Amino acid sequence: MSRPKWIIVCADDYAFNESVDEGVLRLIAAGRLSAVSCMTDSPLWRAAGARLRDAAASVALGVHFNLTEPFGHGERPLAEWIARSLVGAIDSASVRSHLERQIEQFAAVIGRLPDFIDGHQHVHAFPVLRAVVHDVAVGLEPRHALRIRAVDRFFGRTDAPLKRWVIKRLALAGRSAGDPSLRMNKVFAGDYSLTAEADFAGLMADWVAAAPSGSLIMCHPAAAA
Repeated sequence: MSRPKWIIVCADDYAFNESVDEGVLRLIAAGRLSAVSCMTDSPLWRAAGARLRDAAASVALGVHFNLTEPFGHGERPLAEWIARSLVGAIDSASVRSHLERQIEQFAAVIGRLPDFIDGHQHVHAFPVLRAVVHDVAVGLEPRHALRIRAVDRFFGRTDAPLKRWVIKRLALAGRSAGDPSLRMNKVFAGDYSLTAEADFAGLMADWVAAAPSGSLIMCHPAAAA
């Protein structure tokens, strides 16, 4: 008999819009998620976060660190962050301020520190940015080291191999700055083209079947809209 395995199924982008929020809350109620990652600098966060706080006793909650979605806090396009991270042209103090503010906004609504940190469009894993995230995570308070999503080891199929390759290469370039003990997952999946034509059901079935114990599958649910 095969041993049971545990898998983290994490919904990203909570507070991105009302359709996403409704989809995530429905999945929590159905017992289909183990984690939710929150965009706490969204203008919807305060109200959306209150709904999540009241519904999410059974799931881990984290900060979906945002530097690219234009919520009005000095965000920049993804391509610019990629280029700047690769050449080291990043103001670490400014990035730290962004992250600390988003953690504070999480705590102000949920009433505690987050369980983990990951990144919108995986910015948390980029060179230089990864070092800042690690430093903030280990320095919040004694005995509270936030877990950090690892995106350098993929498993299962994807219909977007170039996208997977770019994410992995950026994560590998930034990995030396981090401490493996902070990782919340051993391997990672859930990446695909995010198009209506994609066989998401087939991909999800493959990820669940292929997932080793300790893996994380991200998803991006939303109610029909």
